This record gives sequence, C-alpha cells and structure tokens, in this order.
Amino acid sequence: MDRSTEFTFGIPWVMGFFHQDWRLDASTEAEAVAGQFVEELEPEAVLLVRRDALLLHDGLPHDQITVLWKACAEGGEYFFRRGRLTDGAAWMRQVIEVCDTWLARRPDTVTLSDADRYEGTS
Repeated sequence: MDRSTEFTFGIPWVMGFFHQDWRLDASTEAEAVAGQFVEELEPEAVLLVRRDALLLHDGLPHDQITVLWKACAEGGEYFFRRGRLTDGAAWMRQVIEVCDTWLARRPDTVTLSDADRYEGTS
C-alpha cells in the first residue's frame, strides 16, 4: 500500500486508511492514523496531513466537517456513532495531535514550502 502519492496526500490520504476492516487493527481512530505514521515516512507527508486538518478545523463549522468525513471515508459515520468523537472538529483536533506527536520525535522535520503551506487557500 502506498503511504502517499503525488495525487493523494493530507486528509484525503488519511481518509483512505479507513476501509471496512480497519477497526480490527486499532482500538481508536487516532491510533489507526498513528499506526500509519511509520518512522520511515517523510515528514512532509505528516505536515500535509496536519495542514489539512488545521485548515478544516479552523475553516469549517464542526457539523460540516462531520458531514464531509461521513461522506468521504468508508464507514465514516461509524466514528460518530460510538460516542468517542462528538463531531468533526474533535476528530480534526485528534489528527493534529497525532501529527504533532509524530513530528516531535523527528529531528529532521522541515517546514512546508510556501506552495505546500498555502495550497488550497485563496
């Protein structure tokens, strides 16, 4: 499985982690994401996930993030049914926290280029 490609990165890449049998591999959604952030992963991939999560968290109302997640991730509605996650904003905060934890362990983390930092914003 590709960790990311030039076409799939950031939050769309994370959404791809959640396929039908994912629940069997982790006890929480955040743990499932952390499990994909392996040591050999390029720091830029995690920075792009963090950037997207922050843009969603700061740019959309929590209910719209929830709708977006439910529509885009297979089984996305499962996250919000079990009661651990209250809404999309809570989920994005968890993703940001997972990214920050992984990045804090990496001395080689670079900053995103201007193009990567601002891509998708007006």
